[in-house]
Amino acid sequence: MKKSLLLIAAVAAVIFIAGAAYAEGNEIIIYGTTMPFTRAVISTKVPGTIDFLPEIEGVRVKSGEVIIMINKKDFELTANVLRKQVKLAEISSAHASAESKRMTDLYSRNATSAQARDNAVFSKDSAYASLELTRSNLRIAEKTIEDASIIAPFDGIISKKYFNAGEYVDKGKPVVEIVNIDTIKAHFKVPEKFINKVKIGGKIKVTLEHCPENVFSGEVYAVNPMGDSVNHSFEIVVTIKNIDHAIKAGMFIKGVLALEADLNSGVKAISRNIVEGQNKSSRQ
Repeated sequence: MKKSLLLIAAVAAVIFIAGAAYAEGNEIIIYGTTMPFTRAVISTKVPGTIDFLPEIEGVRVKSGEVIIMINKKDFELTANVLRKQVKLAEISSAHASAESKRMTDLYSRNATSAQARDNAVFSKDSAYASLELTRSNLRIAEKTIEDASIIAPFDGIISKKYFNAGEYVDKGKPVVEIVNIDTIKAHFKVPEKFINKVKIGGKIKVTLEHCPENVFSGEVYAVNPMGDSVNHSFEIVVTIKNIDHAIKAGMFIKGVLALEADLNSGVKAISRNIVEGQNKSSRQ
């Protein structure tokens, strides 16, 4: 009994690792796991206290919808100070420009020295540079306010939360994970003896372990050119339309993959029949 159980376990392990149970005709049975086709971990661009965040995993979000809000009161106060500084710098720049023009005019009439004119030009240039620097700082502050609100990059579902509203988060820290499972991708392993019969766009029928009566249609999206030298298998990626979300990410699934017909074998069979027919004719 113990040996039988060990044998069954060994066979199951081989099927799981190699990715195929058996082949019949132009079809092969393979096993794999599902993943969301689109996944993104959303991080903060600015540090601060989280004012808003979806309350629980599983919440649906729309592309462009605000999903994270960092408290921006301090950023707005900084921006207001910089706006006032810009106004002050504009006044100083305008005054220095007028003074430079006046001193240049006086110098042209020999009414002032070159040193006085140069000092006025220097003051004008310095005031303008200070104005531009303050404007740049204001733009940075306004961008910080903008970055305090983070939007969803695509339609999806909140699959994981790393923080809650009211908690402080540093810049660059992950806050939520979003997945889109309208289309599911599944990773399968195909034995190397079949891999040349697997083509992009090839059809596959997929069933779930807990409800094998429901059959889903998919197609081969990618074939990994690097094989597993230990198990002599190649990984393929299959996409499956999943509008009703019956398939969840992380499920173990069974696939019946249609293999491309071996055209060479057909040509060889035709050639062999022609040769056999010619031989029969020559004997007659």
